[in-house]
Amino acid sequence: MIELRDTCLRKQLAAVPDFDRYATVDELAVAARQLAATHPDRTRLRHIGTSRLGEALECLTIRGGPRAAVVFALPHPNEPVGGLTAIHLATTLCQDEQLQPALGFTWHIVPCIDPDGTRLNEGWFAGPLTRGHYARNFYRPAYDEQVEWTFPVSYKRRRFDRAPGSTTTCHSPSRSCMACCTRSPTAWGCRWT
Repeated sequence: MIELRDTCLRKQLAAVPDFDRYATVDELAVAARQLAATHPDRTRLRHIGTSRLGEALECLTIRGGPRAAVVFALPHPNEPVGGLTAIHLATTLCQDEQLQPALGFTWHIVPCIDPDGTRLNEGWFAGPLTRGHYARNFYRPAYDEQVEWTFPVSYKRRRFDRAPGSTTTCHSPSRSCMACCTRSPTAWGCRWT
């Protein structure tokens, strides 16, 4: 079993293409649409939301198994390798007919979860990849505007859909933050549903 996994892993690593630049928001969207158009029997592209500045957020679902996996790229818009990784993963899952059933997952892949912030970084994506060029074209949202802190989650009768007002940590990690939310639900951005 370990040999099979090692062989499969080596095969997948050898298939990773070389890139000389990072993909833009528009290029990631086009790549996802092309995969959906090329593999309509295995994929579905759907609108899942809208960014703060009104850009559509799309999710490419690749059917394959009973378990679900969610991948979203670029929660930090100055880390664009995630977009390339998400599209490469989606391409591999669509093209390798033996890999997908072996994994047993249906994949939900969002190639760019923060298009607004990512567009503000695109000035350095094509290079030159120097510290100066990067610094002149760098953007990172403030803590309370980063998408991983505002990703909506529903749990039982609670819904978390707003960023916390300040940096805090849960005082009851064994209760999945429910104890904190019970004491001060609005401080954590949750509400009853």
